[in-house]
Amino acid sequence: MEELRDLSLTVRVDAKELDFEPLRMALSKKYQSQTREDGWGVRIIAREDEEVRPMHSHIALDRNEDTKAFTLEYDVVRGDHPAIRKYTTATAFTKALRTSLKNPERPRPGLLSANFALSSEKWEPTFPVPFPHPGAMTAIPGLPQVIGLDLAFSEQGPTQPLIRVFVTTYPELQQIIVRVLLRCETDLCGPIAPGLIEAAQTTLPAFVIPRRDLAP
Repeated sequence: MEELRDLSLTVRVDAKELDFEPLRMALSKKYQSQTREDGWGVRIIAREDEEVRPMHSHIALDRNEDTKAFTLEYDVVRGDHPAIRKYTTATAFTKALRTSLKNPERPRPGLLSANFALSSEKWEPTFPVPFPHPGAMTAIPGLPQVIGLDLAFSEQGPTQPLIRVFVTTYPELQQIIVRVLLRCETDLCGPIAPGLIEAAQTTLPAFVIPRRDLAP
């Protein structure tokens, strides 16, 4: 998990499935929480469980302008908070959410984005880079080369959730950057972050692998 820098889940929750006012009241009493000025949104900074640290979460739940649905944004970012400050746990948030949802056990579809930074001393892309770009780029001075790929996937399904993947190399920084966007289904009643991290990490082997010249 050390290569993961951050990830973000966006889920749409139908207004008819969410009893928002009791949830707002419950979350407003938590540490590091804030209510939207019009009362139709809450934000909270949450401490994650030990298995996810040193990551923590920024969570926002807002009613959409059409008032027919809410948008849940669950951002997991690297870094922990000082022990001297008090924070609400991610578990406390999911417990409060569970009591306010109709059919809480039903997985909700959402979009997941994740950013990875990997050391090129340990990893390499699954495709050879750099390589020259044919065609019009030959007219550009400086002999430009392609050092990454931006891929869009026209087909998604149960075994292929990827929508977009960006892979690039930074030789000067000895880094490979991977950004993924995929569809996922999330259980909002249990720990959220571990499942998101696993879903994002399972996409990596198609695009980066341990350097073959370091294999025993």
